[in-house]
Amino acid sequence: MTTSVYDPNQGVVLSATFTVGGTLTNPSSVTLTVRAPDGTESTPTPVNDSTGKYHANVTPTEAPGSYVYLWEGTGTDQATIPGSFFVRRQEA
Repeated sequence: MTTSVYDPNQGVVLSATFTVGGTLTNPSSVTLTVRAPDGTESTPTPVNDSTGKYHANVTPTEAPGSYVYLWEGTGTDQATIPGSFFVRRQEA
């Protein structure tokens, strides 16, 4: 898997697809947790685009480095979907 690279203050769209047996399915609840390189965590609000498809907008403002995130679905579709992206150090 390739890690996407972004500049500070550049919007990042994170997305997830949830399925059960190959059929798109909405979990009972969906959460997204993003951990910055300094260890702080945020929980952006997921948007349900259509059955089984979600996205959230994140704008890393300061900390350069690797960000990791985890989508979690509960209930009907219990799943975890991990991912990561990298934010470059801002040039002076």
